[in-house]
Amino acid sequence: MEALPLVADIELFGLILARMTVILMLFPIFGYSVLPTQYRLGLSFFLSLLLFPLLKPDFIEPRISNYFQFFWLIFREVAIGAAVGFFTRFLFAAISFAGEFVDMQMGFSMVQMPDPINEGEMATVTGYFYILIFGIAFLMLNGHYFLLLAMQKCFTVMPPGQAVLDSGVAISMALKVLQNLMEIAIRLSAPIIIVMMVTTFSLGIIAKTMPQMNVFVVGMPLKIGVGFVLMIATLPVMLQFFSATVRQMYRDIWTLLLRMAGS
Repeated sequence: MEALPLVADIELFGLILARMTVILMLFPIFGYSVLPTQYRLGLSFFLSLLLFPLLKPDFIEPRISNYFQFFWLIFREVAIGAAVGFFTRFLFAAISFAGEFVDMQMGFSMVQMPDPINEGEMATVTGYFYILIFGIAFLMLNGHYFLLLAMQKCFTVMPPGQAVLDSGVAISMALKVLQNLMEIAIRLSAPIIIVMMVTTFSLGIIAKTMPQMNVFVVGMPLKIGVGFVLMIATLPVMLQFFSATVRQMYRDIWTLLLRMAGS
């Protein structure tokens, strides 16, 4: 096959770089602001260079007659990258929500700290703890390798400049993501929340049967202690659930890519 003209090469590389940058900025681990923006942009540029010779032979140059059409192609690539990136990031959002639910029961909901991973945001104590623990588990499950594979698969299923945006697919997948986000957050935090509610109910009974006992002084340290014990006790089970959820996320991303491609 004859080499593409220089203009077509620039168009292809620009489309690859646009989608790659957005995906990498939103991916878990890679997209955290603890990594300098220059490094993330440099990694996007490097990965785009690696994909360029692989995608070049099958690239069909779109007919572009003005700058508006080219910017529209860039917008479509950005939208595809944002869809894939947000879909992969929802799992860690669910983990953060689970930590916030636990903190509400332990009395830590008012204790917030700057999140060094997501700069400019605040995180609760348990939410930040869960993000660190499950982030390490994600790396141990080779999640970062899968994310790189998802990038390559994304360009294979939907070649640059040929993707079609389907609002119906986007809306249905967004609703599914929101449903799964709340479901995962509740299932991760449910054991601790249930026990903490029973503890609070027991303290209420004690306050009625023993009025001379200062339940407010005893209750707060007790709930914190019970919460920490439960967090440690349930961590192995939560990691098993997290592993199964990550595998399900893999399948959901393949489904998303195929549906966006119209397959």
